[in-house]
Amino acid sequence: MRPAIAERLEEAGKLEKAQDAGPVYARLCVDAAQDAAAVLEVAARRHPAASWLLDLAERHETVPGTLQLRGASTHASFQVVAWACAARGFVDALVEEGALGRPETAAALLAHGHPSAAVESAARALAANPDCQVVPWLAAVEGPAAEAVIARIVPRVRSRAAAASLERQLTPFPMTRRLVRAALAGLA
Repeated sequence: MRPAIAERLEEAGKLEKAQDAGPVYARLCVDAAQDAAAVLEVAARRHPAASWLLDLAERHETVPGTLQLRGASTHASFQVVAWACAARGFVDALVEEGALGRPETAAALLAHGHPSAAVESAARALAANPDCQVVPWLAAVEGPAAEAVIARIVPRVRSRAAAASLERQLTPFPMTRRLVRAALAGLA
């Protein structure tokens, strides 16, 4: 990041106390040009749940939504941000965030009409964190119809730990639970 942009980001911290932060960061992104991602990263850290970040991400990020999801990863607003990103169609960012063990991303994708991406996100979440509670999140979105989506995760599970965790979560879904048990027999 160029020193001039770093200075402007410091100024932005002061300005945003006196006025709405959205226009401040929008202007900084335009001025920063090649350093717009660095500006967005700072904005996402300072304002992880801000809706104006979605517009900036669409205009200035290679994979829109990535920086806001990362900025919100430890914030109470993560689920809200995931839902907002899914509503905007930031599918790739949500799938990548799922790879960090976040089941909320799969649920957000499913809720917004992206079932294949939801399956991929859930599988990646289980791979990263075998104890990840993907089934309750998906069931919360789809209810009993979630079983059809959850069954599509089973062939993507590669570890015994993830399969065992999935099997424990599947009590309300006996057909898919049997599938996982068969998969467990084949995993080393």
